[in-house]
Amino acid sequence: MEIRIARPNDLEPCINLNKALYGKGKWPEFLRQRIEDTRMYVTEHEGRVVGFIAFETNFIGCLFISLLSVHAELRRKGIARRMIEKVAAHSKNGKLFSSTEEDNEISIKMHEALGFRRSGYIDNLPQPRREIIYYRDVPLQTDLTMLFSVFPESREQESSRRSI
Repeated sequence: MEIRIARPNDLEPCINLNKALYGKGKWPEFLRQRIEDTRMYVTEHEGRVVGFIAFETNFIGCLFISLLSVHAELRRKGIARRMIEKVAAHSKNGKLFSSTEEDNEISIKMHEALGFRRSGYIDNLPQPRREIIYYRDVPLQTDLTMLFSVFPESREQESSRRSI
Protein backbone atom coordinates (compact mmCIF):
# COMPACT_ATOMS: atom_id res chain seq x y z
CA MET A 1 0.00 0.00 0.00
CA GLU A 2 1.18 3.46 -0.87
CA ILE A 3 0.05 6.71 0.74
CA ARG A 4 0.66 9.72 -1.47
CA ILE A 5 -0.60 13.23 -2.18
CA ALA A 6 -3.83 13.02 -4.17
CA ARG A 7 -3.72 13.87 -7.87
CA PRO A 8 -6.51 15.19 -10.11
CA ASN A 9 -7.20 11.71 -11.53
CA ASP A 10 -7.94 10.51 -7.95
CA LEU A 11 -11.09 12.64 -7.71
CA GLU A 12 -13.46 10.15 -9.34
CA PRO A 13 -12.19 7.14 -7.32
CA CYS A 14 -12.59 9.17 -4.10
CA ILE A 15 -16.15 10.16 -5.01
CA ASN A 16 -16.88 6.50 -5.84
CA LEU A 17 -15.43 5.37 -2.51
CA ASN A 18 -17.78 7.76 -0.73
CA LYS A 19 -20.69 6.41 -2.80
CA ALA A 20 -19.81 2.87 -1.74
CA LEU A 21 -19.60 3.88 1.92
CA TYR A 22 -22.45 6.37 2.21
CA GLY A 23 -24.72 5.70 -0.76
CA LYS A 24 -23.83 8.95 -2.51
CA GLY A 25 -20.73 10.80 -3.63
CA LYS A 26 -20.20 13.36 -0.88
CA TRP A 27 -18.81 16.78 -1.58
CA PRO A 28 -17.20 16.42 -5.04
CA GLU A 29 -16.30 20.13 -5.16
CA PHE A 30 -14.81 19.95 -1.67
CA LEU A 31 -12.64 16.96 -2.70
CA ARG A 32 -11.59 18.64 -5.95
CA GLN A 33 -10.49 21.73 -4.04
CA ARG A 34 -8.48 19.71 -1.49
CA ILE A 35 -6.70 17.88 -4.31
CA GLU A 36 -5.95 21.17 -6.05
CA ASP A 37 -4.61 22.67 -2.80
CA THR A 38 -2.53 19.52 -2.02
CA ARG A 39 -4.42 19.03 1.23
CA MET A 40 -5.43 15.44 0.58
CA TYR A 41 -3.69 12.07 0.66
CA VAL A 42 -4.89 8.83 -0.89
CA THR A 43 -4.00 5.25 -0.08
CA GLU A 44 -3.55 3.13 -3.15
CA HIS A 45 -3.62 -0.67 -3.02
CA GLU A 46 -3.27 -2.95 -6.03
CA GLY A 47 -3.82 -0.01 -8.38
CA ARG A 48 -6.98 1.37 -6.78
CA VAL A 49 -7.75 4.08 -4.26
CA VAL A 50 -8.86 2.40 -1.02
CA GLY A 51 -8.78 5.40 1.30
CA PHE A 52 -8.29 9.15 1.49
CA ILE A 53 -7.86 11.87 4.05
CA ALA A 54 -8.51 15.59 3.51
CA PHE A 55 -7.25 18.22 5.92
CA GLU A 56 -7.22 21.91 6.73
CA THR A 57 -4.11 23.72 7.89
CA ASN A 58 -5.77 26.68 9.58
CA PHE A 59 -8.51 25.48 11.92
CA ILE A 60 -8.08 28.34 14.40
CA GLY A 61 -4.33 28.03 13.82
CA CYS A 62 -4.36 24.23 14.04
CA LEU A 63 -4.44 21.20 11.78
CA PHE A 64 -7.88 19.63 11.22
CA ILE A 65 -8.87 16.39 9.49
CA SER A 66 -11.93 17.36 7.50
CA LEU A 67 -12.74 14.01 5.87
CA LEU A 68 -11.38 10.47 6.22
CA SER A 69 -12.64 7.41 4.34
CA VAL A 70 -11.31 3.85 4.13
CA HIS A 71 -12.84 1.07 2.04
CA ALA A 72 -15.06 -1.03 4.35
CA GLU A 73 -13.27 -4.30 3.50
CA LEU A 74 -9.87 -2.84 4.41
CA ARG A 75 -10.67 -1.23 7.76
CA ARG A 76 -8.75 -2.16 10.92
CA LYS A 77 -5.57 -2.73 8.91
CA GLY A 78 -3.79 0.48 9.92
CA ILE A 79 -4.70 2.52 6.83
CA ALA A 80 -6.43 5.32 8.75
CA ARG A 81 -3.60 5.40 11.30
CA ARG A 82 -0.94 5.76 8.59
CA MET A 83 -2.90 8.46 6.75
CA ILE A 84 -3.38 10.39 10.01
CA GLU A 85 0.38 10.17 10.64
CA LYS A 86 1.00 11.68 7.18
CA VAL A 87 -1.33 14.56 7.96
CA ALA A 88 0.09 15.01 11.48
CA ALA A 89 3.49 15.77 9.92
CA HIS A 90 1.97 19.07 8.73
CA SER A 91 1.30 20.29 12.29
CA LYS A 92 3.10 23.49 13.18
CA ASN A 93 2.10 23.45 16.86
CA GLY A 94 1.65 19.80 17.87
CA LYS A 95 -2.15 19.92 17.75
CA LEU A 96 -4.43 17.85 15.53
CA PHE A 97 -8.22 18.11 15.50
CA SER A 98 -10.87 15.96 13.84
CA SER A 99 -14.62 15.47 14.13
CA THR A 100 -17.50 13.11 13.48
CA GLU A 101 -21.26 13.05 13.85
CA GLU A 102 -22.40 11.85 17.26
CA ASP A 103 -24.04 8.70 15.86
CA ASN A 104 -21.07 7.53 13.73
CA GLU A 105 -19.98 4.65 15.98
CA ILE A 106 -17.29 3.42 13.58
CA SER A 107 -15.62 6.83 13.49
CA ILE A 108 -15.98 7.34 17.25
CA LYS A 109 -14.27 3.99 17.93
CA MET A 110 -11.50 4.81 15.45
CA HIS A 111 -10.82 8.20 17.03
CA GLU A 112 -10.65 6.71 20.51
CA ALA A 113 -8.43 3.80 19.38
CA LEU A 114 -6.01 6.27 17.77
CA GLY A 115 -5.61 8.35 20.93
CA PHE A 116 -7.99 11.21 20.18
CA ARG A 117 -9.88 12.75 23.09
CA ARG A 118 -13.21 14.53 22.95
CA SER A 119 -12.68 18.25 22.97
CA GLY A 120 -16.25 19.50 22.55
CA TYR A 121 -19.06 19.58 20.04
CA ILE A 122 -20.82 21.83 17.58
CA ASP A 123 -24.58 22.16 17.32
CA ASN A 124 -26.65 23.95 14.67
CA LEU A 125 -24.66 22.77 11.64
CA PRO A 126 -26.56 22.06 8.41
CA GLN A 127 -26.83 18.38 9.37
CA PRO A 128 -29.30 16.61 11.62
CA ARG A 129 -26.81 15.59 14.32
CA ARG A 130 -24.31 17.15 16.69
CA GLU A 131 -20.67 17.12 15.52
CA ILE A 132 -18.17 15.85 18.12
CA ILE A 133 -14.76 17.53 18.00
CA TYR A 134 -11.70 15.41 18.81
CA TYR A 135 -8.17 16.46 19.73
CA ARG A 136 -4.80 14.73 19.83
CA ASP A 137 -1.25 15.89 20.54
CA VAL A 138 1.15 15.02 17.73
CA PRO A 139 4.94 15.22 17.61
CA LEU A 140 6.38 18.22 15.85
CA GLN A 141 8.56 17.47 12.85
CA THR A 142 12.04 18.98 12.80
CA ASP A 143 12.19 21.53 10.03
CA LEU A 144 15.84 21.93 9.02
CA THR A 145 15.05 24.97 6.89
CA MET A 146 13.64 26.72 9.94
CA LEU A 147 16.69 25.65 11.98
CA PHE A 148 19.04 27.18 9.40
CA SER A 149 17.09 30.44 9.37
CA VAL A 150 17.51 30.69 13.16
CA PHE A 151 21.22 29.82 12.99
CA PRO A 152 22.51 31.38 9.74
CA GLU A 153 26.05 30.18 10.38
CA SER A 154 24.75 26.62 10.15
CA ARG A 155 23.64 27.30 6.58
CA GLU A 156 27.14 28.53 5.68
CA GLN A 157 28.73 25.51 7.35
CA GLU A 158 26.35 23.20 5.48
CA SER A 159 27.22 24.94 2.20
CA SER A 160 30.94 24.65 2.76
CA ARG A 161 30.63 20.94 3.66
CA ARG A 162 28.82 20.29 0.38
CA SER A 163 31.60 21.94 -1.62
CA ILE A 164 34.26 19.68 -0.08
